Amino acid sequence: MIEFHNVSKKINNNFQIHDLDFKIEDQGVFGIVGKSGSGKTTILNLLTGQLEADEGEITVYGKSLAFSNKFERREYLKKIGYVFQHFNLLSNLTIIENVMLPLKVHHIEKNERYKKAYSLLEYVGLKDAIDKYPHELSGGEQQRVGIARALINDPEILLCDEMTSALDLEIAYDILKLLKNIYLDRKMTIIYVTHDLEIVKKVCSKILVLEKGKVQNILDLKHEPFNDDFELHYDLTIKETLT
Repeated sequence: MIEFHNVSKKINNNFQIHDLDFKIEDQGVFGIVGKSGSGKTTILNLLTGQLEADEGEITVYGKSLAFSNKFERREYLKKIGYVFQHFNLLSNLTIIENVMLPLKVHHIEKNERYKKAYSLLEYVGLKDAIDKYPHELSGGEQQRVGIARALINDPEILLCDEMTSALDLEIAYDILKLLKNIYLDRKMTIIYVTHDLEIVKKVCSKILVLEKGKVQNILDLKHEPFNDDFELHYDLTIKETLT
């Protein structure tokens, strides 16, 4: 379980988030939705340790994110997978090298790195593209690589930051179907950040609605993640969107 206890964070003397207090249950899909600048990405950066809270406390599985040393932080980060909005692939590395990279940082033996990365690329449908470079892939394919990379350390928590906003609706739907399979196969905790309220209502079971860095509402949708109404067809007209 992830808990924010009255957490506030200032950047350049301005509150990005203020007095946030909420819980994210283990092995669920939790949505964070709000307009640009509402504090969504700040929450993710706090969870990855890129930022530290100015006030309050964040706990993950009962342990504070106020790490006492670099080893504690490194071990915690192994539990976190991050899927970026704009893929963040290294252009000078092949697809499989991009996926292997987090294991190289942790000094995993090369053959083991390759075997695991290949398995994940096969899982996301890109086993025939392992020797290509990012510029040779479509946006949807690059996001699949980003997902494979995010899974390489067998994380317990997957952070998805606007993961489909750079894609057209048909491709976005395919990516969300892949995310559904990941959730069903791995039963991890997924935090899904977006500004599209209609999509997040289909994907998540609970939603935190942010406005100007504060909790506007927490919605309990009373259904399992990726419920039976999960039919985000590519020709869907999104009627509720926060832009």
